[in-house]
Amino acid sequence: MRIREAAALPTTRPSRLVRRVQVIDVLPNGNLVIEGLREISFSKEKQYAELHGIVRPYDVQSDNTVDSTNIAAAQIDIVSEGTLTDAQKKGWLLKLNDKMNPF
Repeated sequence: MRIREAAALPTTRPSRLVRRVQVIDVLPNGNLVIEGLREISFSKEKQYAELHGIVRPYDVQSDNTVDSTNIAAAQIDIVSEGTLTDAQKKGWLLKLNDKMNPF
């Protein structure tokens, strides 16, 4: 199953974060629980976009695609790994300073 994106994202990420998903469960009412994962690599940085949601069977089109607006309880988690992500993390001294001076 492929997901077609309908909304524009306000970032420079690709608008199609997760292209392929799989059905991991069928609910008693017939709705499909889906999940998908996509890895995006650039500049020694990796991002993982994971999609979870629920789709009604009649929202799956004849070409086996679903518009993103038809995914109920959609949750997209984006996790980054790499040198850029590591550089943005605070060290122990700055964390201590934030606890001592919260404002």
